[in-house]
Amino acid sequence: LDSRFPFYHGNITRKTCEELLSKKGKDGSFLLRESESVAGALCLCVLQSQVEVITSLKGGTQDALHTVGMVVC
Repeated sequence: LDSRFPFYHGNITRKTCEELLSKKGKDGSFLLRESESVAGALCLCVLQSQVEVITSLKGGTQDALHTVGMVVC
């Protein structure tokens, strides 16, 4: 982990992500990890009501904006 970005966990599995967020157990807890299924995408994982919500953040730009979409990471 990079101490400048403690929320970034790199190449971890979705299962590991779920375990980490469950241990924290606080709504709003989040982490950023690399997608297992979409090359070059990052997954923003947030704990909400004890359920992990995942949003994929895909690099690349369209009109200088990052593409954000809901996908299974």
